[in-house]
Amino acid sequence: MKNRVLNVFFRFYIEWTFASLILVIFHLLSSQVMPLLAAMGIAAAASMLFTVLLELKPHLAKPLYFLVIMPLLFVAGNLSNLEIFYLGIMAILIFSRVLKFHQDSTSHSESVWLVVTFLIGVFVSPLAYFYGESYLIQIVFLLIFQLLFVLSGQFLLKWMDIKLGSKKRFVVTYSKLLGFILLLVAVLTFGRDLLKQIFFIVLQVIGWMLSLLLYPFFAWIASPAMQARANKVFSGQLPNMENDIPFEQSRQVFDPDFWGPILFVIIIGLAFYLIYKKTNLFSRQTKEEAVQAGFFTTTSIDGPANSGHLTRRRTVVPSNLIRKEIFQLEKYAYKKELGRLNHEDVKEWFERLGIHYEPRTIQTYERVRYGEHLDENIDSWFKDEIKTIKKQFNALEKLRKEESKTGLKDNIKNIFRR
Repeated sequence: MKNRVLNVFFRFYIEWTFASLILVIFHLLSSQVMPLLAAMGIAAAASMLFTVLLELKPHLAKPLYFLVIMPLLFVAGNLSNLEIFYLGIMAILIFSRVLKFHQDSTSHSESVWLVVTFLIGVFVSPLAYFYGESYLIQIVFLLIFQLLFVLSGQFLLKWMDIKLGSKKRFVVTYSKLLGFILLLVAVLTFGRDLLKQIFFIVLQVIGWMLSLLLYPFFAWIASPAMQARANKVFSGQLPNMENDIPFEQSRQVFDPDFWGPILFVIIIGLAFYLIYKKTNLFSRQTKEEAVQAGFFTTTSIDGPANSGHLTRRRTVVPSNLIRKEIFQLEKYAYKKELGRLNHEDVKEWFERLGIHYEPRTIQTYERVRYGEHLDENIDSWFKDEIKTIKKQFNALEKLRKEESKTGLKDNIKNIFRR
């Protein structure tokens, strides 16, 4: 239960951080200041409470949300000076997204939301700077929080999944990554004046190099022969003072104090995009760790085995007959892309896929799993139960293939209708 609650909360709060960035932009455009910390805290408490209710009381969670959680959310929001419109958006997002993540635990788009948050936040930063420093502080806070939350959340979820022997190496890897990010944040925070000077020095060097390259062209234009020709052409025309105004305006448009931060933001955005594309820094699992020798992997009903959401199982066949049957069942399900997720036990796995089973099947497996020896008479009915479950896997696979064919036909029909 704890793993599932944390998983749902983790994925929801990543989206809520992005939604908070959009709400900050709305407040910026309306010249209002958003109580950001209060909004983040209210959303965290309400989403966590709703997730726990979905786990403990699934049939009562929805009514309790509308009768208890939502009124408390509006009361806390009014006390924090949040407008009713934004509170309504918060309530709708919490209900819809938490419910969606609770029902579907297979989708993972943390890196996508991280990149989108950074792209929008970085490009809005110059606008926030001109509107007021408080808006810029809120946007920078959300960007840093989103990055640290994704890293720490993935660390915690993976920490709860991996075995004890690999935890030390796992901690070292994440500590280095977190230390690098904190160092980068510290440099940007305390050395921003120096970085600004370096940036403008680089711009001056680029301008100096361009002037050297273009000097022959300008020297040719300013030569006495070209000036004599120009005087002959324009000798009959009086100087027009109105033509000087656009030149003055053009000089103001290309003010380095204005365009400097924008160019800096563009460079940072491109660097972040290249890091995201060229490295696996934000991937949930590296290619080397995806499939190792001596293990087979299981995955979800909605994705292939290489989708990045994998569970590693030992390929050594258990000696106990009951455990062996479950082992073979997992391998069978994996081939049909209906495998067990890394945070699921056998019961949750069956319930997610809608598999009908006898309660004694799970009870027997759990007893054997923890070392209890049972009579050999149990093996016969247990094998029959596994055969029944395999038939249900076959039916699910057939249903999925039929749905994919139907979806393809509908897409082709829609194309011809257009």
